[in-house]
Amino acid sequence: MKGILLLIVAAVTMYVAGTYRVPAGLFTAVIEILLFLIMFIAVRRLRRKLSAKIVPIGEGLQRMRVMPCSLTVNNSGRLPVWFWDAVLVWSQDAPIGKRKLSGQVRDRGQEKVIFDVSAEHCGFITVTLLRMRVWDYLRLFRKRVKIKKKKRPMVRIPVFPERRVMQVESASGENVQIPGADQEPLPMVGQDVQEILQYREYQAGDSVKNIHWNLSAKNEEIWVKEYSKSEELRVGLFLDLVERGPMSMEHSDAFYEILMALLLGLLEKYDSVYTHWFCWEDKTMVTRRAASESECREILTTLYDTGRISADDIDEQIYLEERVSKLGNALLQFDQELRLSYGDPGSLLLKQFSVQNYRREIEEQKVVIP
Repeated sequence: MKGILLLIVAAVTMYVAGTYRVPAGLFTAVIEILLFLIMFIAVRRLRRKLSAKIVPIGEGLQRMRVMPCSLTVNNSGRLPVWFWDAVLVWSQDAPIGKRKLSGQVRDRGQEKVIFDVSAEHCGFITVTLLRMRVWDYLRLFRKRVKIKKKKRPMVRIPVFPERRVMQVESASGENVQIPGADQEPLPMVGQDVQEILQYREYQAGDSVKNIHWNLSAKNEEIWVKEYSKSEELRVGLFLDLVERGPMSMEHSDAFYEILMALLLGLLEKYDSVYTHWFCWEDKTMVTRRAASESECREILTTLYDTGRISADDIDEQIYLEERVSKLGNALLQFDQELRLSYGDPGSLLLKQFSVQNYRREIEEQKVVIP
C-alpha cells in the first residue's frame, strides 16, 4: 500500500513539475521512482539470504511451567536486514499457543530472540515456524521468506511431569534380583578402595583423602579418585502399556507423573532401576536402565514415542506369556489403570492410585515392596 502511495505521489509531483516547469520537482519525482524500484528489488534479495532455526533452551519442559526457546535468525547476505517478523505456533495434538516475533539482523550475522512456551499435558509439544517476512528499508514492501513445507523449521520438546518423589520402602534391604535382565550392572561410584573407577577434577565437598597428588602436580589442577562399589543394588519394574479402556489426557498425565515419582523413589533406595515394557509391533521386550533423574527422563521420552497399546490389537494370552517367560514373576508392575502390583502379573496389589487424588497419594502414602 505504501509503495502505491509513493508512486501516486511521484506521478503527481511529475505532473505538477511538468505543468509549471519546475526542474526541482522533476528531480524529486525521479528520485521517488528510483526509491520505489530499489526497495522493490531489495526486499526480494533480502528474503533469499534469510533463514531461521528454533532451539529449545533446556533438556525438556515441565508441565504447567514455562520454558525459554530461541529463534535464531541468520543473514548470509552482505546487506543488513532492518526489519523481519515471524509467527510461531506450538501444538500438542491441537494448537495451544501462538507468538509473533520481530527484530533486525546485521549483514553476515545472526540474531537470537527468546520466547517462552508452555504445556498442560505430558508428551511432546511441537514448536513450528509458521511464517516469516522481511521488509525493505523504507517499509514499503514486505515479502515472505520462502520456506518449503517439509523443511519448515520446527522442534519437538518433551513435556515432563511435575517433580515428586514417592516414598518407597523395601521389606528387606537385600539386593533385588531381576529375572530376564540380560544387561550387566555398570560400575557405580562408591567407596570400594580395591578398584578405582575414574579420575575427575576436584569439586567442593570432596574428601582430601581421595586427592591424587601425583596427577594433580603434573596437571597443575587438583584431581580426585573415584572408587567403585563392590555390588550394585538394583530393582526391576515392568510397565503394562496396554490400554483397556478410553483414557483422558488427565489420566495419561497421572500415569506419567506417578511413574516418574516411583522411579525417583526407587532410586533413593536402590542404585538403579531396570524398566521393562513390551513393544508389540516388534514383538520384543524393551529394557532401559536408570541410575539418575536425567535417565528417568530419557525413559519417559522413549515412552512418549512408543505410545500405548490398544487391547484390541494384541492377544492377551501371548502378551502375558511373553512377559512371564522373559522377566519371570518377581517384579514390580505398573499399568495403565494406575495399579502398582508385585509378583505374578497383578497377583499382589500394592497400591491403586486415583486420577483425582494421585498427587496427594504420592505425597502422603508409602509403598512397601515385599
